[in-house]
Amino acid sequence: MIQSIENTLQKGIIAKESKQFSEASSLFTQAIIESIENEYPHGALHGLLNIGTIWKLKAREGKTQEFGKLAYDSFLAAREYALENNLGTEEVIHVTFLLGQAAFEIGNYDEAEKLYQESYDFYSKNVRSIAHLGDIKRHLGSAKIKLGKRDGVLLLQEALNNIREFDEKDSYDKKNYVWETGALLSLADAVMDEDRLNAVKYAQEALTIATDKELVIRKEEAERMLHTFE
Repeated sequence: MIQSIENTLQKGIIAKESKQFSEASSLFTQAIIESIENEYPHGALHGLLNIGTIWKLKAREGKTQEFGKLAYDSFLAAREYALENNLGTEEVIHVTFLLGQAAFEIGNYDEAEKLYQESYDFYSKNVRSIAHLGDIKRHLGSAKIKLGKRDGVLLLQEALNNIREFDEKDSYDKKNYVWETGALLSLADAVMDEDRLNAVKYAQEALTIATDKELVIRKEEAERMLHTFE
């Protein structure tokens, strides 16, 4: 039954990455119900996290902050669930990182920096992959930039180099390339006011990779950013 739940979660991830959010939500809800009924809290947690991620992705479309608030509340509840079910420090930190993303989306940059730093400190001592650590660093750098801390740009550059180790083994949903394009777009956003040419170059590179790797969400994000340069 556990393998069946994991298969349902993977199907949901594929639908989510293709922006088929209704289908993805249905699959994640099914996984949550089956996980609880079969006493598999890990599956329930990841169903909850993926539903929160759908709200986060909708928030990035920029149409309303309500989706960002839903993402924040979802990840906050997921962290409480992980703690209540003793799912271990790494799971709690993973949720903490996602909570940081939601805080960032609703403009709580101080909180986002704190949550990202907590995540980075943990993964620096418990390295999953260099690319994964680079992605954590990328988010931390972005939060620092929003707070006016210029060392954030250096962190973003280091993060991109780390991600390009491409050593993330769990690449089922193309994490290495999702992270690479995310870092490129973060760099474009960070330098757009003072170095427009490089900003366009970063965004165009992200679009090229996203198109080649069929990263639907990143492709849309890159196109939106390039549109702002017109």
